[in-house]
Amino acid sequence: MKIDINSPQFKEELKNTVRYTDNVCKVNNFVYNENNEINENIKIGLTRNKIVYGEYFCPCFMVMGETKEEQVKDSENRMCPCTPALTNEIPNEGSCHCKIFNDPTFVKNKEESINSSVPKELEGILSRPEISSHELRRLLDARNEGKLNFKLVDVRELLEERNGKIPDTDVILPTSMFFKDVDSIKDFKDIPTVVYCHAGSRSAQVCQILKDRFDFKNAINLAGGIMGCGYLE
Repeated sequence: MKIDINSPQFKEELKNTVRYTDNVCKVNNFVYNENNEINENIKIGLTRNKIVYGEYFCPCFMVMGETKEEQVKDSENRMCPCTPALTNEIPNEGSCHCKIFNDPTFVKNKEESINSSVPKELEGILSRPEISSHELRRLLDARNEGKLNFKLVDVRELLEERNGKIPDTDVILPTSMFFKDVDSIKDFKDIPTVVYCHAGSRSAQVCQILKDRFDFKNAINLAGGIMGCGYLE
């Protein structure tokens, strides 16, 4: 069965899936993965299976059985949230096989473990409202070594990407689409988030909006934008 993820039917069913996974988190006191790309891919897979099979079968495993009755009865088929995830994977490993559902205690302990090895100086940099390109480079190096957790958001327009972007940027959120697409970074509000643009003005505005209107605890502006960066890709 061919599925068009851009079709109105799929988009409408995807909304139902999001409500479903949100409720799974609420009922079981789970949290989503901090990597939103993982969450989105799993939600798309669940939506596809709901359309094809009529059930939220886990998209990380093959669905066995030719008829709906066979599929529901087959113990190998994982219905999300599946029994192995609820009884073993999440309690013992902190997350389900697909990594979308996570025990908040494991996530907190992981963050504390990472942050415990971070030099106090770098922690201080992430507590400031504005940082330099040199400081960002140090933060990125520490993050790549698994010692630090923060997010990096580019708010330039898509056409500006031709001039290069900072390596390991997490999200591109053009200011012209900001209020329409701000939900794409809503999961970042409790994580230090560095925002950059071309010269540092638009990103400063975005940081203020994130703090004032969207309850971001720590939105950090990159002073001078990419103009001061010598490490673009």
